[in-house]
Amino acid sequence: MTSHLKTAIFVLVGIAVLFGIVRFGAESLLPSIAGEMPPVPDAPQDSQLVGERAPYFDLPNIAGDHVKLSDYADTPLIIVFWSTWNADAADQIKILDDYLGKRSLADHLVQVIAISSQEERSIVASFMRRGGYRVKTLVDAQGITSEEYRIKSLPTFY
Repeated sequence: MTSHLKTAIFVLVGIAVLFGIVRFGAESLLPSIAGEMPPVPDAPQDSQLVGERAPYFDLPNIAGDHVKLSDYADTPLIIVFWSTWNADAADQIKILDDYLGKRSLADHLVQVIAISSQEERSIVASFMRRGGYRVKTLVDAQGITSEEYRIKSLPTFY
């Protein structure tokens, strides 16, 4: 067999393998490569956290100042996990901002904190600045807090 024929066969086999992967595995493979996983229908968050103390966090806000869960002791608190790259999660920031914008942030009975999951502070700060959003936003750049809260999909509210 000549080297040209071997090369042609090798290329054809490679194309056939790629075709098979895309044809039969694209639904699970391609979204993960793109960094977006399709939502799992009716996937409840981990119910082991219900009725338990919220896992502690100490995270920087978009200005770089650290905020701790203990700063909100005895305060009703909603925590939303989100990220700028997830359209549904980013839409929630607009909805929360619309709610919070009706009164001063201190006048609310329930405080709201948005924790951006696995993004750099500069990206999150730029997103918030461009949208003019006032939601208190913390940055969980490494995803450690998201893991402790057992986040399975974005957005998730606690």
